Order: sequence, then structure tokens, then C-alpha cells
Amino acid sequence: MALTDKWLKAHLNKPQEKRFEKAHREGLSVRVSLNGAVTFQYRYYLRDRKKYDRATIGYYPEMSLAAATAELPRLKVMLAEGKNPKLELASSRIYEAEKLTLDQLFTKWYEEYCSKKKKAHEEHRRTYEIHVKQKIGKLVAENITRPVFLELLNPIIKTYPSIAERIIINLRQMYEWARLHQIADADPLRDITAKKVGIESGQDTRFFSEKEMMWFFTALEKTRIEEKNKMFIELSLHYACRPAELRFTEVEHVNLDFGTWNVPWQNHKIGKKTKQPIVRPIIPEIKKLWERAIELSGSHKWIFTNRGTSAQIDRSAIPASIRCIENYWRKKLKVNGEPIKYNPFCAYTLRKTARTNFANFGEWAVCEKMIGHKLPGESDKYDYNTYSEKMRPIYQKWYDYTQQVRSGNSKVVKISSQK
Repeated sequence: MALTDKWLKAHLNKPQEKRFEKAHREGLSVRVSLNGAVTFQYRYYLRDRKKYDRATIGYYPEMSLAAATAELPRLKVMLAEGKNPKLELASSRIYEAEKLTLDQLFTKWYEEYCSKKKKAHEEHRRTYEIHVKQKIGKLVAENITRPVFLELLNPIIKTYPSIAERIIINLRQMYEWARLHQIADADPLRDITAKKVGIESGQDTRFFSEKEMMWFFTALEKTRIEEKNKMFIELSLHYACRPAELRFTEVEHVNLDFGTWNVPWQNHKIGKKTKQPIVRPIIPEIKKLWERAIELSGSHKWIFTNRGTSAQIDRSAIPASIRCIENYWRKKLKVNGEPIKYNPFCAYTLRKTARTNFANFGEWAVCEKMIGHKLPGESDKYDYNTYSEKMRPIYQKWYDYTQQVRSGNSKVVKISSQK
């Protein structure tokens, strides 16, 4: 019976009455010691010496079954060339002792590049620790083959495709950086992309209809999420801003006297290119939300913070709150006693809903400025107007419209909420 990961896990670190071996295929087997250490080994025949010999390939779980199997073709080539795989592996281990493991290479890349270039670098590090480190982190980075990476990625692709895509992007950047700095030569992920491994990245066209807006507001009011998170979501819908623009908002960025919210160029997507801030107006009705958000803040710096701390609100907090709204929407809201047909949404659904409706109230170019888009052509090189005052009437009309929908005075189907 061939080896399986389940069998290996079942015998790992489990005391045994005696040492034993279990064969896999093509000469690959494992040796299990008295204390449960599992070692991959390759059994082969030396024609010149007319005897069988064994070479240690690696140790489980540092080396996976797939990685050990992937070593067989290389060992067979050594044997065909008249070399002894045991001696070749022993000499290569002396050389490889000087090479970096994947953990060491990732740490070096993270400290020298990722932490300095990526705003969400802590999330990238955490993704690596959760999904990569424990499985292949101790392997020599240059020796990890493509099948090993694909074995790691396939389960993640099925469950968390966006995380799998992040892993691919980060590891490709890491290997490219390592080659550029002459730290490593191999690049097993060079031509691997999200699309090639089956991750769909089609454009999401989801936005709220007028009916769905009313249902959304009802669920937002009724669901039991923190008040500051509700305000974060309301401001996201009002401004059509990116979630990060609110997450990185500091108290000093909001001028309630002049009625403006300043998003520094470092805090928005196109800021690196334009070096210009986004200055959005604060209408009187929305001023109350800002005042309350500042009042609830546990920090003198950040407006939106984690519960009971002064730390900036986590990136995961708002998606979690949206899931609570979705659950209420799906389970509690009814029309004529029947559940409402529900379609999932995310923070960017709010952004698309607002931008779609902005078009009814103002000029295209101003609407694009409101959501932080770069205008086409050379306009951004010559036009440094913030358009803040031109945004103000659009935001006012959009707010008035949302309140009309919220109060049920528009042409939408009345709903009931199950307690």
C-alpha cells in the first residue's frame, strides 16, 4: 500500500516498539524510528558494486511526501550517470547548509523590501505564517520545486482563492528580488499566475438597487455590530471611498470647522503617482457622524480603532461586520412574509453603489475625483484643483436621496423584520 499524508501524520512522533520501514514506489520509502521520527529514503542498486544502498532524502514534515517524490527523477539521473546518490546528497547538504531556507529568505525579503514598500505588509507576513511557514518554511528555498508549491496552493485555491493569489504574488516577488540581489538563482514560480492555477478574477459588477439599499439600511440599523463599525460602513457608502482611506484617517485629517476630510496622498491608491491629497467636503448631516466617531475613538491619533484599544482598526473588522449585516439580511428580512432573495456583497459594493448614483447628481470628472480616480490624459499634471466645493452639492443630493430610501418614501417594496 502506497504512503499517504494521513499515514505519515499518524506515525509522526508516535513511540514504536521497533524501527521499521514502509515502501512507497520507485524506490522511495520511509524509515520510522523508535521515537516516531519519519525519514524519507531512496533504495537503489549499484551495478559496479553489485549491491543495494539507501540514501536519506529528507525528514517529514519538513519535507512533504510530494517533495520527496519530486526528488526521485534527480536521483535516478545521478544513478544513470554512475554516481552514488548517497554521496552526492551528502556533499550537496554541506553546500546547501550555506543556502537560505524559505523562512530565512522570506524574512530577509520582508525586512528589506515588503515592510518598506507595502502598506499591508503585516497582513502579508501573517498570510505566510498561517499558510506557508509550517508546511515548507524549513526547506531550502532554491530546492523547492513547482509541484511542491502547487501541492501547497491547491487546497487554498479551492477555499480562499484571494489568499492563494496573494501567496503567489508575494512569493514570485520574493524570488525575483532574491535573484536581483544574487541571493538565490532559482525561481520556481516565475510563470505561475493566478489565472493559470484556476483563480478567477473577473470584474465584480455588484451594486445595490434602490430596493436593496432600503434592505441594507434596515439590516445595518437592526444588526448588533459596534456603533463605530456602523459609522465606518455609513461613511463608506456616503463617500464611495476605499476602506483603507477610512482606516488610515487620523483625527488631524478631519477639519470639522472648515467641513473637509483630507486624505493624504500616502493614504490613497493613486497618491504615489499624483502626490496630491483627496479633499472631500463634510456636509452638516455627515458632520454628526464624524463627531461621534471621534468621540468613540480610543486614540488621540486614529479615528477608527479596535474595541477597547488605541490601535488602528484591523482590516478584518469591517468585512466581519458586513458578514453580520448579510446574516441579518438573509435570515430576518422578509417581504410579504417571504424571505428576500439575497446576493452577497462586500465593502466595494457600497463604493460602486454610490459612484453609480453620483452620476445622477453631477459632472463625470467631479464624480471621478470624488472616488479618488485618476482622470485620463495629462489633466492631473496641470490641474491641481481639489474640486471639493463642486463635490459638496453632489454629496448633499446623494445624502438626501439615501435618507429618502432609508425612510421608505421612495418607490420600494415595504419590508418587515423578524425579531
